[in-house]
Amino acid sequence: MTDFATYHVIKGILNADPATKQDLGRRFAKHLGLTPGPRGSDDGIDGVLFYNGRKIHFQSKLKGERLDKDEARLYYSDLKYHKVDVSIMLAGIGYKDTFRERLFGHDGISNVTIHLLTLRDIFEETSSFQSALKDLPPLEELGKVAKGSMAIEFNTNI
Repeated sequence: MTDFATYHVIKGILNADPATKQDLGRRFAKHLGLTPGPRGSDDGIDGVLFYNGRKIHFQSKLKGERLDKDEARLYYSDLKYHKVDVSIMLAGIGYKDTFRERLFGHDGISNVTIHLLTLRDIFEETSSFQSALKDLPPLEELGKVAKGSMAIEFNTNI
């Protein structure tokens, strides 16, 4: 169960303006050890890293509603275009069944290791978060950032 403080931090993130959410996605990527994507139009990459011979992709969609099939289409397109081996998608609330059906219904998607996380997963270090750690050990840093987000002073030079 989400505690009171975590609930309000997540709610604050979800109510932020789009530019702030994009900046948070880039900052999460940087704290993961990934190279943040560009400001503005990021071409579907909030962060990227080559780790243990694999291309790791990070995408953040901090919307106040669960992601649907249209987001799955865009996400799949980005995965194929950027030729990633592992991808972490961070959603604000979560994913509709239609997102999962569309994403995992694509031919060849099984060649990509995908971790679909939410802000709650990050803050509470759920089993989904722990599973992602197995593919991306630096992901542990995201949990540290999230838990201490009120106290962490992010580097503004990204």
